[in-house]
Amino acid sequence: MNTKEIQQSQKHVSWRRPSKHRQPIGLNDVTLRDGEQQEKKADVMPIADRIAVFDQLIKTGITRIEIGHLGNPHDQAYARSLVDHITDRSSDGDKRYSEVELQVLFGTHVGKLEEGVESLSGFPKDRVILHVYDRTTQNLRSLASEPYTIQDSASQVIATSMEAISKGFTRFSVSGEGSVDPDQSLTEATDLFYLPIISVLNKKGATSINVNLANTFGLSTDEVGEWSKKGLKKFNQKVKKEVSTATTSIHVHNDHRSATENSLDALEAGFDFVEGTLIGMGERAGNVAIVDVMVNLLEKGRSVVETRDRNAQKGRLARSVGEARSRR
Repeated sequence: MNTKEIQQSQKHVSWRRPSKHRQPIGLNDVTLRDGEQQEKKADVMPIADRIAVFDQLIKTGITRIEIGHLGNPHDQAYARSLVDHITDRSSDGDKRYSEVELQVLFGTHVGKLEEGVESLSGFPKDRVILHVYDRTTQNLRSLASEPYTIQDSASQVIATSMEAISKGFTRFSVSGEGSVDPDQSLTEATDLFYLPIISVLNKKGATSINVNLANTFGLSTDEVGEWSKKGLKKFNQKVKKEVSTATTSIHVHNDHRSATENSLDALEAGFDFVEGTLIGMGERAGNVAIVDVMVNLLEKGRSVVETRDRNAQKGRLARSVGEARSRR
């Protein structure tokens, strides 16, 4: 898919109510982080290859790219080389590199943030989005060496985010791993995890806050209990009622072959971003393929335009017939 088609797909799309505008749909590519989890843990992609992939992503027109988990030394070394690469390309006059935003993942490791963000030295902080996450569902929290509650999980995300703010970072994306677990209620995930976090971030001076809903298990909208289309809409509304300037994104794996459908359902529910990998690579069955989402959006947009044109043509014909009858 070429750059022009990508840019067109990012314009406001509302296929059920074409007369009502919505915010532009954003794309966040995580090929260089989640996509690499398709490889064995012992296999680390060489830095030169990762930078080559980054260049290809830049060519597609995507402007927000998650480059890795900066809690590990491999990604830290890559980040340092990538910042130098971006600086060189920007100096050569390539505006794409001077505008790209880097999203970096951090778990809740209070006190261990400094080494990770140091690897971004020289890159503008206002173009960095810190993606801080922890586990929400009991099924995942029980895997920890010591049990902890969902409120503890939220507190750890807040603590890590506050450390980042103290170092001058003000843009955040927060997510709860496994939030769309059918055994966890929408109210529990929203009220006990997401809302307390974004409320504190908003009060403490975060300049942008994105709420990332992680469908870690790749369940379809019809399989996740409360997280139906109606539930996704309720979640989106509750987040934006708490912080009006917040955005929402959906992150779906394709274990049940429904990642594209689930992502489109979220966009229809009012979400702002789709987070996935360009061609669908990723852990287990892979992430949602951004190209599949874009093709579906373009097709739905085309259908809306054609329907509008047909209705307009019918209206013109009806007026012509009415005028002819009046003359007679």
